[in-house]
Amino acid sequence: MVNAFSLLSATLLVLAGNLSDRLGARRVFLGGLLAFAVTSAACGVAWSAVVLDVARATQGAAAAAVIASAFALVAETFPPHERGRALGTYGSFAALSFVVGPLAGGVLADSFG
Repeated sequence: MVNAFSLLSATLLVLAGNLSDRLGARRVFLGGLLAFAVTSAACGVAWSAVVLDVARATQGAAAAAVIASAFALVAETFPPHERGRALGTYGSFAALSFVVGPLAGGVLADSFG
């Protein structure tokens, strides 16, 4: 289940960046955010391991869209003299989320079943 998310999010990151360039970062970000929310709900109500694996893989694809387009949005939002700090801050929190997210999910799953 963890590998399904990680594999799809890493594999589709470059494609999501390309789509962000072609379709617009805001559109891809909002679509990815909506898809991530829907797949999160699907993970929560999964009735079998197969459904959970598919939902987590789809969630990884949505995460790739959010990550790639968010990077582009940060880059275009900040002026050149503030861009380096903004991208560094974004990158730091993004990396931290990859560590904290699975740990928090594990705690929630153990606590609430």
